[in-house]
Amino acid sequence: MALLALIVGLAASNWLTVDWRASMFGAVLCAVLTTVAARHDRAVPAAVAGVVALALLGLGWGVVRLGATSTVELRHAQTVEVQALVETTAVPTRDLMRARVRVVQTLLPTGALPVGTRLFAELSQESEIPRPGATVRLIGVVRPASQIGDPGWWRRYLARQMVAGAMRVRRIEVVGRRGGLAGARDAVRAALGEAAGAGLSGDQQTLVRGMALGGGGGLSDELADDMRNAGIWHLLAVSGQNIAYVVLAIGWLVDALGLGRRSGKGVALACVIVYLLACDGGASVWRAGIVGCLVIVGELLDRERDRGYLMLVGLAVLLAIQPRGIADPGLQLSFAAVAGLLILAPTLRTWLRGFFDNRGAEYVASSVAATLATAPVTIANFGTMSLVGVAVNVLVAPLAGPVVIAALAGAVVGVASPSLGEIPTLVAGWGASLIADIARAAATLPGASRSMSGVGIALTVAIVVAIPVARWWLWSAPAHQIPRRPGAGAVACLAAVVVAQFVAAVARAVEPWPSVATVTVLDVGQGDAIVLRSPEGGSVLVDTGPPGEPARVIGQLRMLGVRRLSAVLVTHDQSDHAGALSTVVASIPTRAVFAPKAAEVATSIEARAERPVRALSAGDQLRVGLWTLDVLWPPATLPRGQPNDGALVVRATSPGMSVLLGSDAEGAVLRRLSFGQVDVLKVSHHGSADPQLEAVLASMRPSVGVISVGAGNSFGHPTAATLATLERFGVDVRRTDLDGAVTVFAGSGGLLVSSGR
Repeated sequence: MALLALIVGLAASNWLTVDWRASMFGAVLCAVLTTVAARHDRAVPAAVAGVVALALLGLGWGVVRLGATSTVELRHAQTVEVQALVETTAVPTRDLMRARVRVVQTLLPTGALPVGTRLFAELSQESEIPRPGATVRLIGVVRPASQIGDPGWWRRYLARQMVAGAMRVRRIEVVGRRGGLAGARDAVRAALGEAAGAGLSGDQQTLVRGMALGGGGGLSDELADDMRNAGIWHLLAVSGQNIAYVVLAIGWLVDALGLGRRSGKGVALACVIVYLLACDGGASVWRAGIVGCLVIVGELLDRERDRGYLMLVGLAVLLAIQPRGIADPGLQLSFAAVAGLLILAPTLRTWLRGFFDNRGAEYVASSVAATLATAPVTIANFGTMSLVGVAVNVLVAPLAGPVVIAALAGAVVGVASPSLGEIPTLVAGWGASLIADIARAAATLPGASRSMSGVGIALTVAIVVAIPVARWWLWSAPAHQIPRRPGAGAVACLAAVVVAQFVAAVARAVEPWPSVATVTVLDVGQGDAIVLRSPEGGSVLVDTGPPGEPARVIGQLRMLGVRRLSAVLVTHDQSDHAGALSTVVASIPTRAVFAPKAAEVATSIEARAERPVRALSAGDQLRVGLWTLDVLWPPATLPRGQPNDGALVVRATSPGMSVLLGSDAEGAVLRRLSFGQVDVLKVSHHGSADPQLEAVLASMRPSVGVISVGAGNSFGHPTAATLATLERFGVDVRRTDLDGAVTVFAGSGGLLVSSGR
């Protein structure tokens, strides 16, 4: 209870705005009440006051830590020259390498960045990639790390990392390295990092290194996606299993050398600490390390160990260091997995003993328990769930242990003798290749990974809760009373089958989230609604379509797996484009709503949305994930006139694809703009007659044209003339009235188009 109260207080500091002094004063007051109540043998009041005291203590400390770890606010881009310390290994992202650095000194302009500011340094692949611990001189353009429209998870990640900006590095020069204990840690980390996976290459080397020391940076996008879809990405995170292997190996060595028990435990504790410092940091690493060290200390002190208690101690320590960590998916998954092993595994092991021997039941139960316990967390954070994860984890678990042991042995031996270290590393490489093959095969299965929403979270939570409840229901009564529940087992089995079928049906109904940037013109009838999705989870809705009960746009967004919107852009104030705006913002969490600044359209849209609306005009730019949206029209000073002529015109670009979203603005407007070659054209005004369409097509030469139009509409859209002009220019025309929702994305061989019908 004491630990839980402290943890609740630390976590609550993220959402409660309080003065830390008031919280600390309340904690002291409750502590006094606890003492007084205890002296008068009032156990319950003493316990309650003590729990409240610890919760207030955690809240006050959390507020202090949040203030101490907050980032400076960068308001605009500027060119700077700084001296900085490299804190993390550079990892590939798109066509760049990215490493976190901490500013030691700002050289030019003086004082532009405060000392201690953390930045993401973006380096080209050809640049010299410095190791952690190096002091470097950087020249480049620094911009705020968070842009308008960025998804909330990215902003929370930046806050946890205390990163204020991103620097596109033009020149880099290594000027030194740090010394002392931190420098010794850098040397150990570099030596083990080079030795791990030595003699291997490509994905095989990255897998071996990641399973030994943590981290999946450098893994090919294809294999990374396959491992996520197969539910085994967690193998690249250092966990308690890795710590156990280190302790077992040291124990074997200590026994071989004939050292005493206490000496052996002391050596094991030192080796675990060194191993933790050599690994890539993360919530799972420190959680496993804290609990592992506490276990060893408990054995040294001959204290009884309680894994649940140790787990809470580890969580309290991590949150005391960084309260924002409660929102870290890695921390959530790590502790959910341990909770599953503590709460679900014993029940599952009991049920499975009729099908396996004790060791087999233990092994299968642990894999299933960890997968089930982490499922709600995975869906909540990433919107997807691997439906083959349980089976795949059961398959790869016997391989993972030997691979980690061989990889660690290769890394340690390789530091002293690279040639000898390659022998166990080669064995680890064989096992890693087999794991990769299993992941690829599992990811190709139909429905291997599905996008899910809040329904999926509720169902998986219900399944997790049902397991211990079912055990209590079936086995809590005395043996002579069990026959009074003869149908309980059958009912439980039938309920499990029904729930499983319902989960499968929900999973089949929701499309998987795309691994590339996609644009989808939704089928909302006579109106416009276009959604841009980015692989990391960001999404932008351009227009909302007409109103309805319910509005068609809501169901289609949910079918696409859109659980939150980074931004909604309303092109102009007409019912077929903005009619469902209030329903959208009420139904789907939306970070920001944008509308044209011209002719006070933003003001009228604000009344529809019943929330603040940000104004856009020509020259503005938004970034959401891989998408960059450039506003081409209208200018801020455009006077009120025909609504269609004042509609937003946006050019959206992503790797390999450009899209022109012209809303209802026709050739008279589009011919004034400079937008270059365009791959995908959302045909303006539902394909109405446009005398200047030919000139527009001649300038942009689109490959695909999508017409958002309602079946049997009374306007005669699209017109025969418009269709003939598009055909004459060789445009691949898709229509929502005939094809349903139309999705376009860039593939290796060019644009790929899929339809909902």
